[in-house]
Amino acid sequence: EAKEEPKEEAQEPEPPVELTEEEKAAPCRKAAIPDVQDRVLRKAFADFTLPSQEEGFDCIAYPWQPADACAKVLKEWVLEQKRTQLVEDLQPGEWFKEQTSKWEGLCKEWRKAQTDYSDTDKGKAKAKAAEDKKSA
Repeated sequence: EAKEEPKEEAQEPEPPVELTEEEKAAPCRKAAIPDVQDRVLRKAFADFTLPSQEEGFDCIAYPWQPADACAKVLKEWVLEQKRTQLVEDLQPGEWFKEQTSKWEGLCKEWRKAQTDYSDTDKGKAKAKAAEDKKSA
C-alpha cells in the first residue's frame, strides 16, 4: 500500500494580530477565568498596594501608565471591590450595639403603649370620641 504524503504547500504568512480600539483603551485586561478565588480576594483586596522604595525594591517601573495613574486605577478598583464584595468577617462595634439596644427598647415601649391603648376601655372610648368629633 502506498501512503500518500501531504504535499507541502507554500503557506502564506498570517496577518499580524491587531487590537481593537476598545482593547487598546483598556489599561487592564479582564480574564474570563479569575486569577484568584473570590473568597481569597474578599479577605485580601483591602490590603492591595503598589510597590514602593521603602519595601526594598531596587527599581519600580510602570511601563503602561505613569505611577500616579496606576495608583488611581488601583484605588478605584479597591473602592469598587469595597462596594460590591461580600464582607464575611464584619462585626458590629460597641456604638452600633448600644444604638440597637436603645432602638429595641424604644420599640418595645411603643408596642406596649399601643397594646395598652387599644386594650383598655378608656382607649376605645377616646378613639370613639375622636371619631365623633371628626364626623360632627
